[in-house]
Amino acid sequence: MLVLTVMLLALLVLICIGLLTLTTAKMRASGYEEGKAEARANARLSLMLALGELQEQLGPDQRITASAGLLDADITTPTHLGDDTATDPTVGARRLH
Repeated sequence: MLVLTVMLLALLVLICIGLLTLTTAKMRASGYEEGKAEARANARLSLMLALGELQEQLGPDQRITASAGLLDADITTPTHLGDDTATDPTVGARRLH
């Protein structure tokens, strides 16, 4: 009878440890998802702020942005989107007339 009681107690402890491990894993996963959602919200806010700043700097809808290569006299400079303009740091604003 004593052996049966000890075996049941050991089984109960094993079940408790398993449930504790499962609960801990779930808590970590939910914390990860909350952090991920917060990071996405921060990125979305930063994008909206950056777009607002860009619109503020450009002013009314009378201006466009383009690569500074449009003003370059060198014919080999790419002047249309799709070449190296995505990595070109020389982007400016011009007033339309």
